[in-house]
Amino acid sequence: MDKLEKLGPEGVAILSGEVGLSARTVDSCLALARTRGTSSAVVDDSTGLGVTSDLLAEGLGELGCVLDSLGNLPADGVAADLTIARGLD
Repeated sequence: MDKLEKLGPEGVAILSGEVGLSARTVDSCLALARTRGTSSAVVDDSTGLGVTSDLLAEGLGELGCVLDSLGNLPADGVAADLTIARGLD
């Protein structure tokens, strides 16, 4: 997903297909990556996509806590951007 901005959704889908991901999995990942927000509502939006994983649930829970604790900042001060993918090994 970290290539999404550079390659676009179609380019990422092609790369993902090369590693054997199904079209449904690619679509789910792209939908998750498009999820953005400035409040913990981004967690609900992400969960509503139906993508499930213990690690994802843990990360979204932590993200929700961070966003809630920063809620007193200006609305454009902090935003969750799920296209940033680092340290996934």
